Amino acid sequence: MRLGLGFSVLVGVMVSSAAAAPFPSAWLPREGDGYLIPPTWAERGLRYGTPELVGLIERAARIVVDELPGATLYVADMSLKDGAWTQWHRSHRNGCDADLIYFATDDGGESRPVPRQMVPFDRGGIAWTLLADGERLRLHFDTERNWALIRALLLDEETRVVRIFVATPLRERLLAFAESVNEDPRVLARAAEVLVQPGDSEPHNDHMHVRIAPPVGVEQPTFADTTYARVTKAKPHRGKPHKLARHKKVKKGVRKRNV
Repeated sequence: MRLGLGFSVLVGVMVSSAAAAPFPSAWLPREGDGYLIPPTWAERGLRYGTPELVGLIERAARIVVDELPGATLYVADMSLKDGAWTQWHRSHRNGCDADLIYFATDDGGESRPVPRQMVPFDRGGIAWTLLADGERLRLHFDTERNWALIRALLLDEETRVVRIFVATPLRERLLAFAESVNEDPRVLARAAEVLVQPGDSEPHNDHMHVRIAPPVGVEQPTFADTTYARVTKAKPHRGKPHKLARHKKVKKGVRKRNV
């Protein structure tokens, strides 16, 4: 049976596309100056990104540990080397996304132990995690170090950050802190633009998701384009302003996945 030239060309394109890497990949070492990939995420193998993203993480971690010694930046998921789909994310496919676990301290002000899982922080900046022995440990959102990290990401001269997904209460906490320490108004304005809570995934109250501008030759996947900020707008409703959140509906019983 002759399949024809068109079919042959189509198969050739499909094979070529499957074999080609979707981005020029660089490997983030398991541990570096000021950062560590904990075992939970190291085992997944999502340790690849564009050279721009890998360099950004290394530089930002180094800046934070130099400015505020005593804490380690825990890096979670980036991308697989081949850009394949994973069960954990809808994006993280073109080497431009990285999940960074929030800096946190315990009641005594000591840095959080190496995390085995992400834990959500409430509006007061409190989270609870389980230690290996089953004991519960209260964590406090380390606003100072988290802001230092965001500042380092935004001021990086080699890689441009276009989005940092964080939950709205944590965003407000970070911006208020920056204002209280008389942060440069230009940095503050840039942070207000870049820090957003996504409207079509988890709120990101247990980690921040950093997305950089795709380098030349790296396409932004269409599925990532659907990730937008959660916004509200006023609408008349029985004489009172009514807040409407713009977000996609999720079928009952189906949990939103991380971006």
